[in-house]
Amino acid sequence: MPFFTIITINLNNKKGLERTMKSVFSQRFQDFEYIVVDGVSSDGSQEYIKEHQSKISHVIIEKDRGVYDAMNKGLARATGKYIQFLNSGDSLKDQHALESIAKQINGEDLVYTDVELLEGEKLVAMNFPSALNWRFQLTDMICHQSIFASSSLFSKTGGFNLDYRIYADYDWFMKALRTHHANYKHIAGLHVIYEAGGISATADKVRQLEEKDKIHGTYFSSWLLMVYRLYRWFNKTFRR
Repeated sequence: MPFFTIITINLNNKKGLERTMKSVFSQRFQDFEYIVVDGVSSDGSQEYIKEHQSKISHVIIEKDRGVYDAMNKGLARATGKYIQFLNSGDSLKDQHALESIAKQINGEDLVYTDVELLEGEKLVAMNFPSALNWRFQLTDMICHQSIFASSSLFSKTGGFNLDYRIYADYDWFMKALRTHHANYKHIAGLHVIYEAGGISATADKVRQLEEKDKIHGTYFSSWLLMVYRLYRWFNKTFRR
């Protein structure tokens, strides 16, 4: 069993895919398998994947029903102890990233690192808290690129719920923390680069709000949601 499974999904983002795959191939820590899922790209991505297929553990090239369906397909092939989704455009910070993370894992259900957000040519540091209290869970989330979740945790939670087109990763994270009480560890340091402009940045805002409200209703008590919604209304009304 490899220590890590790294899963990359892609659709017509060859430039981003190249950046992602090069960062994976450069790792000094080599105890991992690499899975690439492509939704039948037409921009040269398929050819690039096939050119480097000898370095990839599993290649899946087929139509899918969206980002989270593709992620589930990769997850179904994963055999590593810890699983990371590093999608096309995202990258590991440097060649020591996996080595540093592996040294700090001690059997936790999941670990997460700090990230740098790539906006064009600009990198912006995003530091996550060590304690994920209810306030953080309601108002924010850990981006999936920075999460390394154990295969045993995925066995409990299952994959991503395709009823959510935008926030299936947030739903999975809440299920892990609030339903299965996953123990976690924050690994300080910038180990992952997250490319801006993902599905949550470009999706319909009304749909985003609807999905978040549904997820909140699933995992949080009604009184806590009432307080949160009053807080959200106050900020929207009086802090413009």
